[in-house]
Amino acid sequence: MGIDEAKDVAEAFLKDHGVRTVRIGLTDLDGIHRGKRIPVKYFLDSVWRKGSNICDILFGWDVADEPMTNLAFTGWHTGYPDVTMVPDLTTLRLVPWEEDTASVICDIVQLDGTPLPLSPRLVLQNVVEAARNEGYQPIAAYEFEFYVFKGGPGELADRKWRDAEPITSGSRTYSLYRNGATEFLIGDIRESLSRCGIDIEASNSEHGPGQFEVNIHYADAVTAADQAVILKHAVKEIAAKHGHTASFMAKVRPEWAGSSGHVHQSLTTLDGKPAFANPDDPTSLSAVGNGNQA
Repeated sequence: MGIDEAKDVAEAFLKDHGVRTVRIGLTDLDGIHRGKRIPVKYFLDSVWRKGSNICDILFGWDVADEPMTNLAFTGWHTGYPDVTMVPDLTTLRLVPWEEDTASVICDIVQLDGTPLPLSPRLVLQNVVEAARNEGYQPIAAYEFEFYVFKGGPGELADRKWRDAEPITSGSRTYSLYRNGATEFLIGDIRESLSRCGIDIEASNSEHGPGQFEVNIHYADAVTAADQAVILKHAVKEIAAKHGHTASFMAKVRPEWAGSSGHVHQSLTTLDGKPAFANPDDPTSLSAVGNGNQA
């Protein structure tokens, strides 16, 4: 599909769904989704093709927006110039938990139009290209664990994040009973993600109080990573919409189970055949899976 045809498809999609705002975003070095909200008219008039500039300090600070020192790429010595977010229209999707809103993931280029080497999405795209040059397509699937606490983020922040109460108590791993009591939230997460094109294979309660896991259906590596970013922020936003707070911290409290992020990886050949499967012995990996064959 050519770029003008892609724009026509995007325009029809936005109009058909009554979208008024488009969230354009990128992933910084800490995996945080950052960007802007653009009125749909300006998005269609300009941003879809030219992109939108944003300060490159996004690649020069930490998760608390504190600038890091002694960086070669950017800093006070460069004046923190702009880079450009260029929408990848293939990622355009609805944001069902935000009224009349769509989102699109952006690639990052420098002001001269060259790709930004620090972009995590570009790093992954380069890995995928290298694999394809060897005759393989990387496939990935993500699983995330997280805690949900009573009270919205603002309320918990006012309390200095002390004594946060989980949405459920005790350890009830895989409990359908506990799942039923929290379906108003976890079910909303599943359905909202499905409506924006992200298929959740399963959700379940985990070992910690108020802890849950969601499993995303596998996809090519770049799509899977895009979906993982959207899922993490969707969970937080949907939880806040219900007056709760979701946390993906690895260890919320010493005495509680930790939260993991599992990445399942495999390869197919370019014609779609599983490269790790061993037709001669289904109980073991192929030579490629064992790393014995390029």
